[in-house]
Amino acid sequence: MQTIIITDGNEKDRRQKVHDLLKNLAVSVFDRLIIEEGIALGIEKIREIQHFLILKSYNSPNRAIIVPNFDKATHQAQNAFLKTLEEPPANTYIILTTTNVDLILPTIVSRSNVITLIGSKEEENGVDFDVLPIIKNLSQQSIGQKILTAETIAKGKKETEDFLSESITQLRQNLINHYIDSSPFNPHDLSPLYQMGLIRKFIKATEFIKKNTNPRLTLEVLFLGI
Repeated sequence: MQTIIITDGNEKDRRQKVHDLLKNLAVSVFDRLIIEEGIALGIEKIREIQHFLILKSYNSPNRAIIVPNFDKATHQAQNAFLKTLEEPPANTYIILTTTNVDLILPTIVSRSNVITLIGSKEEENGVDFDVLPIIKNLSQQSIGQKILTAETIAKGKKETEDFLSESITQLRQNLINHYIDSSPFNPHDLSPLYQMGLIRKFIKATEFIKKNTNPRLTLEVLFLGI
């Protein structure tokens, strides 16, 4: 299960982002639980969510629970919700919206991918920007292709830092999912040991960027070592 928090922007932007996520995740209307807006999230609604999590999907690869204005949930309800996150079922996404992420328990935020909407722009930490396919492809690219990939990503210091941060986050989450699910290793996936090595390399590259090393050269060296 993955929890996604959509924050800031206006109500229309947040609704549109939820719609886009459900479309990208291929969640049918039969596999969605939408908590009605304007209702403060209490213990009864938390129980409704927990019951939904027990059910099997109807005709979608994924299921989703959408909770608008989660910041209005009672403290008791947020604590109960946190316990739900500790035993996550597979292929289930919980999408929370809020006008202020600071009103949500830090322990919930730390377990979530946060999308911050700013007008028509957005800053993300791990939903639409999927870096794992890029990382997997690097091992099969030629030297010239790796340099070109580095040049495409490293448009500036911030873009490079965002990419490195996103890579570390998604690699770590991928490792966590692997051990939580206890699923057999797929030879087409990156091995856990290889991923741990990549995380160390990405952390090292991040340290270089913070020291104002040239972003493009930093990614070139990183990619050539993959």
